[in-house]
Amino acid sequence: HRDLHSFPTRRSSDLFSRGHIFLKAENGVTGGYVDTALLDYMKYFDTIGSDYDMKVSRLGLRNAEHITWSGQTEFLGLPNTAAYFPLPYFPQALALLIGERTRLSISDSYHLARLLSLITALTLLWYSFSLYPPPPMSIALFVTPITLFQFCSASLDAITFATTALAAALFRRSCAPEFPYPNRLHVVLCLCLFSLATTRGNLIFVTLFPIATYFVRRSRAYLLSSALLIAGSIAWTGYALTSIQGLSTREISTVSIAEYYLAHPISLAKVFSATLLNPVVAQKYWHTFVGVPGYFLDAPLNPAVYTIFGYLLTAVGIISLQRDRSRLTTVGSLGMILSALISFLLVFLIELIVFTEHPATTIVGVVGRYFYPSAIFMAFGAFDRRLPRRTWQFALAIVLGMIALSLLSMPPKLLSRYWIV
Repeated sequence: HRDLHSFPTRRSSDLFSRGHIFLKAENGVTGGYVDTALLDYMKYFDTIGSDYDMKVSRLGLRNAEHITWSGQTEFLGLPNTAAYFPLPYFPQALALLIGERTRLSISDSYHLARLLSLITALTLLWYSFSLYPPPPMSIALFVTPITLFQFCSASLDAITFATTALAAALFRRSCAPEFPYPNRLHVVLCLCLFSLATTRGNLIFVTLFPIATYFVRRSRAYLLSSALLIAGSIAWTGYALTSIQGLSTREISTVSIAEYYLAHPISLAKVFSATLLNPVVAQKYWHTFVGVPGYFLDAPLNPAVYTIFGYLLTAVGIISLQRDRSRLTTVGSLGMILSALISFLLVFLIELIVFTEHPATTIVGVVGRYFYPSAIFMAFGAFDRRLPRRTWQFALAIVLGMIALSLLSMPPKLLSRYWIV
């Protein structure tokens, strides 16, 4: 199975590997010049993503695997990914650059991109867990079907999720006086926060983390770093909003929609309530949070899988929920919880003003995996309870059960959806 969902990542990674950070627009669409062989390679799988009856055949796969880099480029519009600062694309871009320079096939270059992305994400995750004791809930979030699917792909989400965990661990460490917090760790934290704020607009408020650290460590350097983070993130966001073309096909501008909801807060509240209180929509969010892999979310798991994951995550949550009020009200815990809630709500606000047709009755375009950064922050904030050894072992046993369920439920669905012998 080829990771059809990561097609935009492959194209953006190819552009980054060629040194393109600030993309240009042609014919009203922002994008860049991509190797024509990479586009030919993806054509073998484009129809499979859009047609449920199409499958990957052995003949088609063999033909695709023989495609090599052409050295010629063709303009491709990428307005969605052009809004992201390219730092998280570095592992995939490096792999494609190595593949092109060493004359690997496109297929081998892509598999190298998946490998480097996986190694980078696992390294970030291991580093985060070595800096601060991981709550069981944070571990559980990284073994759901959709997370494992993203980690095995070249998608941006794997790097983003791991970076979120590292940022959460560093922030909790910075707010815990019992832990040493040298300047090098703060530099890493700032890089993580900048990467998150410029690739996930709903995480813009994480740039305030160093200010919270200041109230614990009392160093003005943290205030300065936060000011630089805020300025840099706003500068990139402003550049993206003013320069990227083709992001939306609506006649009314994003700014006009934002002004409308500022002037009509009751309308905004009605749209939010109609979306969040809709049981059908809530079920969709839960299913896509646990995992509905596929290019168009067209490989759903068995219904029982979503129910079982609900019970397992609830069990881990009950075990690890912080019950000590004094610990919940520390700077570290409150910072994590507030950032989780704000980023959760901003997911809907951004989708409303940027992508949803106006006037709107409900917010469209949101899927469950968008909530993972918020869930990771919440895990480090509200579920950071110090557990006895036996309780820890019980929680890890539940996590192992989740791993088994993910591995048993997802591969058969992907194979039956995409592969034909």
